[in-house]
Amino acid sequence: MKKQKAIFTFLLILSSTIICQDRFEFIDSIDKGLLEYELHGNDNSTGAAVEGTIKNVGTEIIQVEVNLDKPLFLENNSVGQNLILFQIYYSNGKYLRDEFTTYLEFKPDTVYNIVGNVLCNNFEKPNPVETEKFTVKPLSDSLKAYDFIIKMKNPIIKRECKMKQAQCALWYIQGESLEKINTKFEIELDELEEVRELIDK
Repeated sequence: MKKQKAIFTFLLILSSTIICQDRFEFIDSIDKGLLEYELHGNDNSTGAAVEGTIKNVGTEIIQVEVNLDKPLFLENNSVGQNLILFQIYYSNGKYLRDEFTTYLEFKPDTVYNIVGNVLCNNFEKPNPVETEKFTVKPLSDSLKAYDFIIKMKNPIIKRECKMKQAQCALWYIQGESLEKINTKFEIELDELEEVRELIDK
């Protein structure tokens, strides 16, 4: 009887641990009302170009995946660029890791500073500044270059390409000439070939 009780207790502890380790996609944690966020620009267009805060408004610890299962659309509330979000980190660039995934942990009633890894979706608009806020939305499949953005997720997460190269490729896919892109991002000749390889994958 004692052995059965010990086994039951172990399974109960194991079950509780698994439940505590459940992790959310960022968008799901927002939709479920578990986290509140405020995101804004920092006068950049690419890479760590989004900053802000996340607050756990509940009573339980919430864990969120660093690498988004699907990129998210950040809609600008002003005149600046809309952005595509691929990853979120603590503001110092750090995150937590276990044998399964990389993640962020948010304790109840606590505000955390975070940064987002993004690409710009609007070449012609100005870089978002600190006063410009973003609304997090699912990435619509009607978005121009949607398929390419989805395709770029894994190379970005695995660091198989530089954000600058991915950004140039996205703008090119959207119809901007390499000459025009070069007015914002100076591109070396060897980088042009890498951009073309990204597009043709």
